Amino acid sequence: MTELSARRRALLTGATITAVLVATVVVLREDTEPAPPSPSTTVAEEPAVPRLRSVDVVAGRHFFGVLGHCRERTELRCAHTLMESEEGGITFTDLPEELRGERSRLWVEVTALGQQRLVVRGNNGPHWFSADRGRSWRKVTEDAAPVDSIPAGAQLERHCPPGTTCQPEITVLLPESGRRAELRTLPPLTEARPLPFPDRKGRWRVVGKRDGRPVVATSADQGRGWQLAELPPGGDGTLVQVSVAESGEVTFIQLMTQGGQAESATASRSTLYRQRGERWELLWQDGRREEHPRSMTSLLPRPGGQLVALDLEGRSWVLEDGARSFRQAVREEKLPANSRVQRIRTGYLLVEGTAFRHTVDGVGWTPLHSG
Repeated sequence: MTELSARRRALLTGATITAVLVATVVVLREDTEPAPPSPSTTVAEEPAVPRLRSVDVVAGRHFFGVLGHCRERTELRCAHTLMESEEGGITFTDLPEELRGERSRLWVEVTALGQQRLVVRGNNGPHWFSADRGRSWRKVTEDAAPVDSIPAGAQLERHCPPGTTCQPEITVLLPESGRRAELRTLPPLTEARPLPFPDRKGRWRVVGKRDGRPVVATSADQGRGWQLAELPPGGDGTLVQVSVAESGEVTFIQLMTQGGQAESATASRSTLYRQRGERWELLWQDGRREEHPRSMTSLLPRPGGQLVALDLEGRSWVLEDGARSFRQAVREEKLPANSRVQRIRTGYLLVEGTAFRHTVDGVGWTPLHSG
């Protein structure tokens, strides 16, 4: 064999060994390193969308709100922050640690108890109190001693400890501590439902039943004494919701009952009453007359004894002459079909999805923005 042939054989052998080594490295990489994902299978992170979830107005343009940064791919997941808006300026403050972070099925509600005092609570039970606009928080774990009267700035609540089976009791949410207290002077009522705030004349009301009949208990002295007025016969069944609306000197109360004698256990019935002096009169009951709305889901008072009501189909109705006559609302009177009206201490909120508007008289509206 010539020297040239030997040299060629050595070169070929070296090239073969190199090729084998390269192939081996490629195979090892394929076995140890996962293949990059195909662009078509990459799932982008869903952006968090800011949305107001709860609002309470202190006065004018001063309000507290809970802002959620929410994702909604399969179910709503939100991270919550406390916000305060005053004279157009907005500040953000951390909520208590147990309410922070992105979570599913968590709803956080804010209740203003004054210019700087507020309570926040999740739908899982506990609540926290702040006396400094949310800069510091104290978890409320104990009730206060019973009280003989309702202090200024307080509100009435129907309370039952979470995770228990109990007969709900009416308690006073105290503005100086955020603690609940039993009201000693409240008359014994079954199915009692309080109106959280006093009316414009300072009168507190609790609706319930006595001897199986619906009554309104009214106090004009901060809950020290109560007068009972029986409501005319209306919808029977269990009392599940009470709403109030005030228009001028006229006060309306709407009762929602469930499971009457002639209805299934889940059927609901709505009844509207108006106060005349110390007496109450029945004005309307759902399904009674064809020209009236067959249902009422929200009530918004307007000047002159008027009410605007939504029905289950999303139509707006105007109740005139102290709610003695009904007509369908014209364009400028209509409420959004998918909205609801919520009474608060300083007026009424119109809630449409995550959009909130505030009104004192049912005519002038202030949009509440998150920034």
